[in-house]
Amino acid sequence: MTESFGCPIANGRNDAGERSLAGWPVFIDSSGDGLLTSGEQVTATDANGKYLFAGLTAGNVRVGTVVQPGFTPLAGRQSVVTVSVRDRRSVSADFPMVTAAVVTGRVTGTIFSDLNENGIKDVGEGGISGWTVFADFNSDGFLTAGEPIAVANADGDYILGSVPTGTWPICQIPVGGYRTTSGGSLFTLQNAPNFKIVSVVAGGTANASFGNWIPLVGTISGTVWNDSNGDGVRSAGETPLAGRPVYIDLNRDGVQAATEPVRTTDASGAYAFTDIRTGTWRVSEVLAAGFIASVGRPAAVESLVVRAGVSVVDFFNLQPLAGWTVYVDLNADGILTAGEPSAVTAGAGTYSFPSQAYGTKSVRVIPQANWAVTSPAAGAASFLLLNGQARTAVNFGLRELLGDVRGVVVDDVNGNGIQETGELPLPGLTVFADLNNDGLLTAGEPAALTAADGSYLLARLPTGTFSIVHQVPAGRIPAIGRPAVRSLTVGIGTTTTADFFTLIPVPGTVSGRVFSDVNSDGLFNAGDAPLAGWQVYADLNGNGIFDTAEPGTLSAADGSYALSGLAYGQISIRQTILPGFTATTFPAGAAFLLLNGEQRSAISFGNHDLQQYAISGNVFSDVNRNGSREPGERGLSGVTIYLDLNNNSIADPGEPECQGHGDRRSPHLDS
Repeated sequence: MTESFGCPIANGRNDAGERSLAGWPVFIDSSGDGLLTSGEQVTATDANGKYLFAGLTAGNVRVGTVVQPGFTPLAGRQSVVTVSVRDRRSVSADFPMVTAAVVTGRVTGTIFSDLNENGIKDVGEGGISGWTVFADFNSDGFLTAGEPIAVANADGDYILGSVPTGTWPICQIPVGGYRTTSGGSLFTLQNAPNFKIVSVVAGGTANASFGNWIPLVGTISGTVWNDSNGDGVRSAGETPLAGRPVYIDLNRDGVQAATEPVRTTDASGAYAFTDIRTGTWRVSEVLAAGFIASVGRPAAVESLVVRAGVSVVDFFNLQPLAGWTVYVDLNADGILTAGEPSAVTAGAGTYSFPSQAYGTKSVRVIPQANWAVTSPAAGAASFLLLNGQARTAVNFGLRELLGDVRGVVVDDVNGNGIQETGELPLPGLTVFADLNNDGLLTAGEPAALTAADGSYLLARLPTGTFSIVHQVPAGRIPAIGRPAVRSLTVGIGTTTTADFFTLIPVPGTVSGRVFSDVNSDGLFNAGDAPLAGWQVYADLNGNGIFDTAEPGTLSAADGSYALSGLAYGQISIRQTILPGFTATTFPAGAAFLLLNGEQRSAISFGNHDLQQYAISGNVFSDVNRNGSREPGERGLSGVTIYLDLNNNSIADPGEPECQGHGDRRSPHLDS
């Protein structure tokens, strides 16, 4: 048993009358960093300032204490000491302290099991031991070197001593599936982070306690659909409904109150209430004007939430087809003609033809714009109306001929048409469906602004082929291969993607070397010489000739060149080949996509000097046809030998040539 004590006469001994220091953390510094860190053995001094570590392994052990506000170690003494632990012997490590100017404070608190999840430590709620608490000086939510820590004792209590004055987040590190509680009635984990903000004053004590529990929460989620035929099933062509409110009807009165939690469906029609307390809740949707709930798919559903479970509640809506014309097609020509009975549907989509004569009937509905009949499949309901019969349920299902277009607008900094790390979305920009394909946003054409994540949704577009247009802001241009106008075909119930990539143009640079390629391998090797004074240029008009308006330069003494100020896009870099040379690299020029602001290097031009070499040989009568000239085989004169520069097997004007001279000498081509 060793001790910590205050030393009024500062002699390093615990003399009579000197105050013992209780409640001081003492720890085994197994990490050797002089700090109390997670996982290290720790205890606290008792009322007499004493502490004890039993059962330690023999050897050198570092023992330290966390110096509390208003104290400092006695001169010449440290807050961490090394002692030699011997087998079956007690070793003492004392920590004499003297008072000092108070420049720090401390933080205390309790980590406890919040059984009723009210955020308050009530009677019967025990402490949680062994959890780590730390002062998060850099507010990053992680324990980093130099941040003071404490470990909760058996009662869940902890002390963070010597915390500098100021306002700090005090963080706990939960384990075992526990979550911080806050006392919320419905969302028990809402606004309950694993930290508390405290203000530490010199010599003062701040408090930060944490209630925790393995939460009794689950999730309610689902989708709101446009169930256009009202059968309560999602069919092909039926689309999700975005922007629809779904709420928890706490008082079950069918009215969305300001205090009742609400979620709004996203572009895919989805919503979710996460971390909601277990129990049975009424989930209700707010029907949009002109919509009703499908039969068997009510607008309010009782949902049971179980721990860690997901309760799925989908809503199916439709627009009753009021104001639609239904007729009896007496002549079966598929057209409403004069004299044929007709009726207009009422608000609930109902119609009636009273006093119809006995016989075979064909009843049809006239679809409105962007609608098509789905049931009956033939488009007409044909049947025998019996004498005096009241035929009911002659129903028609219709669906809208609509689809969606969605996508994102991205700041494609380098212009490669791909969103890469660091390339951000562009919010607040206009994308519209150019239904008349005139390139202009005109009245009645659907339009949308991109959201914070650069996304947009053009919902419920008519089917057909037309352009989706992104209005590119001034100072920006579309990326190559990513035009600002996209021609798309929208199908029934489809979702088509059209992404847009734009950039702010930044000039780029192309550099390389011009060299004499002795062995014609296209590489600048030892023995290859640089070629100075050669013209290199950007062939902007693609005519293969350097024009005065085109960027150009002459290669330097070391053969190097650089063309700067080049615009983003497809580019062709060429050299002007001097007489007597042939290109071994890029004979037609180097063509590539120069990315926005790119510094493209190593576009080098190798050239072979034809004038440095001679070709010679013999033309002879190969009597025995073995390919070798042997004694007795005579030379042939007057035979033309030429250098076939274009490999067309024809001696073209300008190609070097000579005549064979029989046995007088070998023909010789200078090149």
